[in-house]
Amino acid sequence: MDSPFLDRVHSNYIPSDDEIEGIQAELLARSRDLERINELIRSLTAERDKIQDYIDVHKALISYPRRLPHDIVQEIFIACLPHDSNAVMSRKEAPLLLCEICSAWRNLALNTPTLWASLHAPVQFLSGNKSRMRFLAQWLDRSGVAPLSLSVSAGLEFGSGGELDAVVQLLIRYSPRWRHLELLDFSAPALSMFAGIHAPALASIKISGTPGWQNIQMDMLKEQTLRSIEFQWFGINDNILDAPVAWHQLTQLSIIHFHVSFRESDGLLSLQHAFLLLQRCHRLISFEFSPNAEDCPELPGPVTSPLLRSLVMRRPSRLQTISLERFLHNLHMPELRTLHVHVPTFAPSATTLLDIGRQSPLIHDLRIDLSALNKELLLDALGYFPALTKLHVTDTDTWGAIGLESAANAPQLLQLLTPDFGSHSSIVCPLLQELIVLQCSPVSEDILFAFLQSQIDLETDFKALKIYFQEEDSLKHDVERFREHGLNIQFKFPHFWKSLPTPWSGLWPKDEDGFTQWD
Repeated sequence: MDSPFLDRVHSNYIPSDDEIEGIQAELLARSRDLERINELIRSLTAERDKIQDYIDVHKALISYPRRLPHDIVQEIFIACLPHDSNAVMSRKEAPLLLCEICSAWRNLALNTPTLWASLHAPVQFLSGNKSRMRFLAQWLDRSGVAPLSLSVSAGLEFGSGGELDAVVQLLIRYSPRWRHLELLDFSAPALSMFAGIHAPALASIKISGTPGWQNIQMDMLKEQTLRSIEFQWFGINDNILDAPVAWHQLTQLSIIHFHVSFRESDGLLSLQHAFLLLQRCHRLISFEFSPNAEDCPELPGPVTSPLLRSLVMRRPSRLQTISLERFLHNLHMPELRTLHVHVPTFAPSATTLLDIGRQSPLIHDLRIDLSALNKELLLDALGYFPALTKLHVTDTDTWGAIGLESAANAPQLLQLLTPDFGSHSSIVCPLLQELIVLQCSPVSEDILFAFLQSQIDLETDFKALKIYFQEEDSLKHDVERFREHGLNIQFKFPHFWKSLPTPWSGLWPKDEDGFTQWD
């Protein structure tokens, strides 16, 4: 742009008074030009925005989501629901989140009964809040005639009556449609509110709380549709067999206790009564229980569980090896796929492991405690399970139940699973795809890298290594180069949760392996 002062700009020149007047006149002319251009820009911008708005609204008219059939949108909405728990009353989660998108989708969501057929109702969250209680009733009404999946977290501080009574009485109105029911942290007086209640469509129930429930006549435990029962935290022992339950029709049974007691028998199930339950529950597909430390007497002959695919013993205990061997020896489980024996004192004989391997050749998911084995027995044990694809081990004798001087550990296990280079014949567990190590002590870089590299070099089916360390700084290895080959490698460290009055209260967090802080 021409200017009589171009040769003076970007210099230290000081103009005269006459020159200053000339510059001011020049600036005035240019300012008028600039204002004219800005006005033109504003006009063009407004015209551009008007055209853009026209394009956007007409594109919206022909957008694919708008043209999706309602049944397809409803299926997408349903897929947004949580998969491992019931829905919660939070706008950050489906289904309430789906009502925040647009009016059309809100109306569609509100008129999709299946979206409202699951609900987690923590009493601590609902307590003293009338609007939330009204919303609870509205939520259930929206479910129409759909089967209901409900979980109620009472909190042991809530007895019968008061806020808990209001929540329970509201839910009981819908008992004909209960399909899956969880009663969490219920005291015996609180559970008595369910005495005499029928749930003709009930398929599964989970109850956790305090002792005394066995004396309550909960008719819904005898419903013909009931197939799955889980009891947690109760003082369950001998009188479990007298509970008002239709044992013969169950396909899934879980009797577990997470709290540590000063007496090993508190809240746990004896092996003898576990055996008697297996005799009664001849349709069981899955059986999970927490064994106590009582000696297992001679059992009344072998029992066959023809459909049992999963046997899990959850809690460590000072269980005698002879008792557990006697229990397992008398069980015939030809269809067993999953065997989790998480009992540190169990140092099985080669004969016992051989019997299990022979009678249950389909086992592909095994969990054992390394502190119960030495290196030689560990090698023998793994050899009896040729179909093994998933192996869980607990490294350290966390509960202090036993201290074998030559106890096996995670580094030794990794060495056993590391074949000689180029030799497929030396592979232990040749079908192994996943290894999970809990309570792991530090592992050297050489051992870890040798194991991972061998899986890559030999092109095995191994896919995942997950290690739960005892300490935050147990391992700082760089394993990215192995992840680049497709291996799923995860290192996890201790963490704890607090129960707060939120829509999620009473839901214990789990990771993708299903472990909580107790495992």
